[in-house]
Amino acid sequence: MKTPSTTLFDLLQSLSATEKRYLKINAASENSNYSVLMEAIMQQTEYDETALKKLLTTKNSIQNFAITKQYLLEWVLKIIERYRRKETADKVLEWIAAAKNLARKNLHKPARQILKKAKNLAKTNELFEELLLVLKTEKEILNIASSDFSTIAAIDKDLENCLFQIQNTHQLWSINTQLYLYQIRQRKDKHQHTDTLNKMHKLLQHPLMTDVSAATNLSSRMYFFQNRAAYAFSQQQPQIALENNQQFLLLLEQNPNYLKQFPERYLSTLHNLLIDSLMLRQYTILENGIEKLKQAPKNKAFRKIPNLESRTFRQRFLLELNYALSAHNYKKGVELLPELEKGLLQFEAQIQPQHSITLQYLAAYLLFKNQQYADVLNWTLPLLQYPKDTVLPEIFIYARWLNILAHLELGNDLLVLSLSPNLRRFILQQRPLFEIEKTLFKYIKKVIEAPNKKQIGTIKKSLSKQIAVFKEKEITFFRYLNLEDYGGQ
Repeated sequence: MKTPSTTLFDLLQSLSATEKRYLKINAASENSNYSVLMEAIMQQTEYDETALKKLLTTKNSIQNFAITKQYLLEWVLKIIERYRRKETADKVLEWIAAAKNLARKNLHKPARQILKKAKNLAKTNELFEELLLVLKTEKEILNIASSDFSTIAAIDKDLENCLFQIQNTHQLWSINTQLYLYQIRQRKDKHQHTDTLNKMHKLLQHPLMTDVSAATNLSSRMYFFQNRAAYAFSQQQPQIALENNQQFLLLLEQNPNYLKQFPERYLSTLHNLLIDSLMLRQYTILENGIEKLKQAPKNKAFRKIPNLESRTFRQRFLLELNYALSAHNYKKGVELLPELEKGLLQFEAQIQPQHSITLQYLAAYLLFKNQQYADVLNWTLPLLQYPKDTVLPEIFIYARWLNILAHLELGNDLLVLSLSPNLRRFILQQRPLFEIEKTLFKYIKKVIEAPNKKQIGTIKKSLSKQIAVFKEKEITFFRYLNLEDYGGQ
C-alpha cells in the first residue's frame, strides 16, 4: 500500500502562529472543505489521513481526496509566498519590478517616484544588496536628456557607499563562517587542536576585527560581536563571550526595525548569553535574560518564528532548573514544576525527546535535592519506562540512581534490594562503574543491614567523607548527580 504523503501536514505544522493566522483569514473565501481540511491538519499531532477523510462533507470530496489535498498544498504555498512578500526586502524588490514596468510604458516620472521609495526603504533598513539593484534600475531608466550632473553624482556616491558596505559585511561574514568551520574541526579532530586555535586567532587579528568602528553597518557589527563571542567561547573565556553577546543584543534592542529582520539571530544570541551567565554564576544577568525569553512570544518581532512558544518554554525551563541547582535554591526550582508539567503536556508534539527527557530528569533531581523523595519516584518512573533509552543513555543511568536512592530514603528496603542488581547490570551494559557507584552500592547494602537509625547516621557520615574525595576525581558523575550534600543528610 502506498504511504500517504505528509508534505501538507509537515508544512502546516512548521508555520508560525502569525503565518497560520494569515492563512485562516485568506481561507475564508475558499471552498469550505479546504478550510475544514486545513484546520483539521493543524490540529493533528500525527498525520492521520483516515480521520481527515471523515471530516469532508461531500462524497465528491472523499473520492477526490488526493486532488483536494494537492490543491490545498498549492494554495498554502501561494499564500505563504504572498505573506513573505510583505517583508521589507521583498517590498523593495516589488517596487523595483513596478518601476521597471512603468518605465517600459514610458511612464518615467511615476517610475522614478516608486524607485525613490524603494531607495529610501533600502537605505533606512541598510539593505545594501537590494539598494544595489535599485541603483542599477535607476541607471537603466535614467532619461539622459532630462538628467543633470547632480543626479549622476548622487548615483555615483550611493553606488560607491553601497559597494563599500557590501564588501564590509561580506568580509566579516567570511570571518564568521571560517570561525564556525574551525569550531567544527576543533570538536572533530583533537590532533589539530593547536593548529586550529592558531588559525582562529589569526582571523581575530584581521583589521576589521580590532575595533567595532571598522564595522560600518548594522549587519557587519552583528558579525563583529558574534565573531568575538564565538572565539572567546572556543577559548573557554565565557566572560568575554558574555560581554560581546550583550553588545550584540543591545544593538538589535536599540533598533526595532532590525530586530524584526533578525529575530532568529537575536534569540540564538540571547540563549548563548544565558548559558554564559549561568556558567559564570552571574545570576542578575541570567534572570534578566530569562525574563526577555519569557516575553519573546508576546513580541511582534518574533511572531514569524515557528513553534516560538514551545521553543522559549524549553529553553527557559532548562535554564531555570539548572539555575536553581547551581544556586542551591532547590525550593524555588521545585515551585516551577507544576508549570513545567503543564508545558510538557501542552508542547509534547513540538519538543524533541532528548529535551523532554532532560527536563524530566532535572525535575526529579531538584526534588531529590529538596528531599521530596516520593515525588522523585513520580518523575523518574516515566524515564525508567522510556522505550528508547539510547537517546540519552547517561541520563537514564542517573535517573535510576535517583529512583533507587529515593526508595532507600523512603524505607522501601526490599524493593531497593531487587533494584540494585538490575541497576548494576544496566550500567555495565553501557560503561564500567565509577568508583563512587561502587561505593554507593556498598552504602545501600550497609544502610539496609543497619540495626538502627544511629548506625545509619554513622554510615551516612562515612559516605559524606568519601563523596568529598570522589567529587574531584569523577567529575562526569557529579556533573549529572552531585551528591556533595547527600551523605550529610
